Order: sequence, then structure tokens, then C-alpha cells
Amino acid sequence: MLQLRGFAGTPDKVKLVEFHPVQPWLAFADKSDNVRVWDWTTQQTLHDLQLGGADDEGSMEAAMNTVSVKDTAFVSNPSALSYTPSRVASGKVKQVRFLDSEVAYWQTATQHYMVNGSSTNPPKAANVHALDGTRLLVVVCENKILLYDLNTRKPYEVPRAVLDNKTPTCVTFLFRGGQYAPGGQPDADNLMTSPVLAIGCSDGAVRLLHLATLRVVGKLVGNHKASISCLSTLPTKAAFKLADDQQQSAARGSKQAATKRSDQTSAAAAAATPPVFTPSVDLVLGGDSAGALWVWEPFRVPLGSPDREIGPKMSWAGHSAEVWAACLTPGPEDPELASARVFTSGIHHELHYWQCVCSMHGSQLIPRV
Repeated sequence: MLQLRGFAGTPDKVKLVEFHPVQPWLAFADKSDNVRVWDWTTQQTLHDLQLGGADDEGSMEAAMNTVSVKDTAFVSNPSALSYTPSRVASGKVKQVRFLDSEVAYWQTATQHYMVNGSSTNPPKAANVHALDGTRLLVVVCENKILLYDLNTRKPYEVPRAVLDNKTPTCVTFLFRGGQYAPGGQPDADNLMTSPVLAIGCSDGAVRLLHLATLRVVGKLVGNHKASISCLSTLPTKAAFKLADDQQQSAARGSKQAATKRSDQTSAAAAAATPPVFTPSVDLVLGGDSAGALWVWEPFRVPLGSPDREIGPKMSWAGHSAEVWAACLTPGPEDPELASARVFTSGIHHELHYWQCVCSMHGSQLIPRV
């Protein structure tokens, strides 16, 4: 039976809401840029982050240092006179996301079923060791990315300087890397030991932040300058292929020099070779403030440097103005017809859906408006 539960967590207008996929938690940000985490089973506020303005710690120190001006009996702490706040002002809150091992499993498993159906087993998130014992609340702000540990209440920051002094606008999580995944070779399901945060920025680029090191390891670029307004993860289709595909391609290039007998021998060897399972790899789907949609393949080249630029796999004009959101949804239940769909919404209240044609070589979006 459907039940409605509500609470007045703030007197201001709520502008952002994020549900945890497993825990009974709801994170939201209000118009004053206060971020709260609410447990709807106990109807209690678990965490309350006062963001948006100046740093509270720095403001307190500054206020204490001015007391001696009004009260000569008060002596300021000499070590506090040159105090520099460790946390910069956050600015406006743009997005709020949960990030932990349960989120990793939920995202990879649900997207696996959407793209591949139920013919293969979903990946397990046990290999994502960077999230062991950690529950993060990722808050995208104008001046930084705040990673707040819900277990220890310890904040970690990615200042705007790390992002080439560009304003972060949105974020999505990449768990499945390929051959060139940062942090070492992923497991059999392509799951990396540490996720990569794809951070959209105001200059139209998407910067790839490795969570284990909090360093930018690559940048997704295009021939546009419009700000990235939304991001989503789009996996490729898992498939079985022959292990000697590359050898067969090379053999086809020199087919004129091969005899009919050798061709028959190669065909027999190929038939005897068992197929190899190729797991999904995460792509990045982004929308910008001009209405364009972009798809990048971030793990097709070696990563490790913030100067590493990766061009788009495909791009097209999806909306007439800013793209607000993008969401991957499942297709029909029939395995033969299974094809995921991507819904995008724009600032002019337009809702478009795109047929997602996924293969082991990538994904393409075909308009079905």
C-alpha cells in the first residue's frame, strides 16, 4: 500500500532532492543552499550542512579576532591572527548525490539489466574497494566539489583550482572502465577499484576525477563552449566475441595472398575457439546549455593527466535550449527487442526519448520523439 510521508525540514523552497537507492535516506538542498539528509523511517534529520555562504570556521575565527578592538581586556590568540580557513566558501549548490558501495551495485546492476536484459548476470560491486566502509554525500557547488563522509562527518574538498578554475555544474559516477581504466586493470566485469567522477563544468568540458587520488586524470571536450548542464552514465552492451577477432581482421587484410586451404584451416580454428565475454564499459552522456547532447567514451585512451583530452563519440542538437536532465530507462521485456531508452528534458518543458542501440563497440542514440 502506497503511503505518503512528509516533513518540514526547511522554511525555504526545496530545489534539489536525491534518494538513496537502499537506505531510507533523502538528501535535499533548499533555496538558501542548506543541505540536509533526512531518515524517513525515524523522521529525523541525520546531517545538516550549512553551505552557500562564507566558511563557518573562518567566519568564527574572524569574529573572534575583532573582539579585541571593542574590548581591550580581550587578547586574541596570536596563532589565530594569520589563520587561513581550510575550507573555501561553497557558493550555490548545483547537485547532491549519494556515493557508496550500495550505490555502486545499484547503478551497475540496474543499468546492466536495462542494456543487456537478463541474459547475463549483473556485475558485483565488491571490487570497488575505495568505497569500503565509506558513505559519501557528493555536493556540487559553484566553487568546489564537497565529499562529505556520512560515517565520520569528515569533509573532503575538490576546489575549483583543481578544475582549471572552472565552475562545476553536475556530476555522474563511472564504475566500469576498460583497458585504460585508471588505478590498474579492472576485474572481469570491468569494475574499477575506485570510481571516476565525471564532473561537468562551465566551459563545456567534462573533467574526470579519480576518487582514490582526488586528481583529474582526463578531460572530455567538444567543439562547443556552452556549459554542461546535465550528465548521465550510459553503458555499452556486454557481448560474447571470438578471442582472435584482431587476428582474423589482419588475416582478411592479406586474404589475396592466402590459399583456399589456409582459409578453410583458419575458419576451422575460429570455429573451435570459444567466445570470450566482453563486459560493459561506461560511456558519458551529457547535455549542455545550448540544447546539444554529447556521448563520450572516456576509457578508450590511457588516462592519468589533466591535459589528456578526449573528443566526443557522437553529438547532435537534441533540444532548442538548455537540457535539464537525462535518464536511462529499460526497454521491452522481450530479449530480442530489449533496447534501453534515454529520456531528456529541456528548459522549454520538452521531453524527448532516444532509442539506445548498444553494442560491444559502443552505443548510439536514435531519436524517437
